[in-house]
Amino acid sequence: MNGLSMNMVTLSYLGASVCFIQALKGLSHPTTARRGNTFGMAGMLVA
Repeated sequence: MNGLSMNMVTLSYLGASVCFIQALKGLSHPTTARRGNTFGMAGMLVA
């Protein structure tokens, strides 16, 4: 793999980890659970 594609992989993993953190934050309260699930699904899609 060249440097550009490795940077894209690293950036996508960083985005996925941010989505997972937001998912955990969103799932902590019933009113934001739907948004938390959406962030979790987006993180799994990227990962």
